[in-house]
Amino acid sequence: MKVINLDRFRTTQTVSLEGVEYEVYGMTVRQFLENGGEQHEFENAQDQFNFFIDKLEKSTNIPRDVLVDQEPGVLAALFKVCQGIDPEIEEGAPEGSPEKK
Repeated sequence: MKVINLDRFRTTQTVSLEGVEYEVYGMTVRQFLENGGEQHEFENAQDQFNFFIDKLEKSTNIPRDVLVDQEPGVLAALFKVCQGIDPEIEEGAPEGSPEKK
């Protein structure tokens, strides 16, 4: 019987932000479920940003001070990386298209 090593599917990625390399850890199913499957209604933008920054603090080794100084698109890209999604690949783009790098 063949044994499949599932540990190889767990990934930690390295990202560069402001010239410094940081680790981004994959988001577990538990973390995703604790997030409510991303189904949240926020009273204001400040609550939304605090939510994302809190989650990114737990999923990266990027200091909060660095996270709060980023543009919203950077936080969105980091959140995608935590979910195992390559933010440079446009969702829904056909394989081999210029949008897929």
